[in-house]
Amino acid sequence: MKKLLYLFFFWLIVSCKKEGATSQISINADILIEVQEITISSEKRVALNCSTEKIYNCSNYYIDLVQEKSADSITVNFKGISPDEICATALGPAKTKIDLGSLTNGLYSLTLNINHLENNGLLTITDSQILLDFPRQDGIQILNPVYTR
Repeated sequence: MKKLLYLFFFWLIVSCKKEGATSQISINADILIEVQEITISSEKRVALNCSTEKIYNCSNYYIDLVQEKSADSITVNFKGISPDEICATALGPAKTKIDLGSLTNGLYSLTLNINHLENNGLLTITDSQILLDFPRQDGIQILNPVYTR
C-alpha cells in the first residue's frame, strides 16, 4: 500500500510538469469577450473577461497582452497564450481579465488587436449601461455587448 501511495505522488508530480512551459503559444482561435463592472476598494471599474474559444490541456494557461490607454482611447494587443510553470491538468480555455479602469460616462475608442487583425469599436459608458459596439469582429467574439449597471 505504501508503494502505491509513493507511485501515486510520483505520477502526480510528473503529470503536472510540462516541457517548454515558458514558451508562448500563438493564438489560433477566437477570443471570447464579456464586459462587466467590478468593484475594487469601493471603486467601480470596467473590465473585460477574455477566454479562448480553444480548450487547452492545462486549465491555467493565460492570455498575454499589452494595453495602452489615453484619455479617450484604449488599445489592447493580444500577444499569445502563456502556459504556467506547472500545468493544472484539467481542460480549459486560456483566460485573462483586462481592467480598463474607472471610466467616467462617455465614448471611448476601443481597439482589440489579435494576430494582425485590428478590431475597432466604441465603448460607451452611461449611468445605466456599458456598451461595446464592434461592427466587425475578426478573431474576437463579443458575447455580451450590453452590460446593465
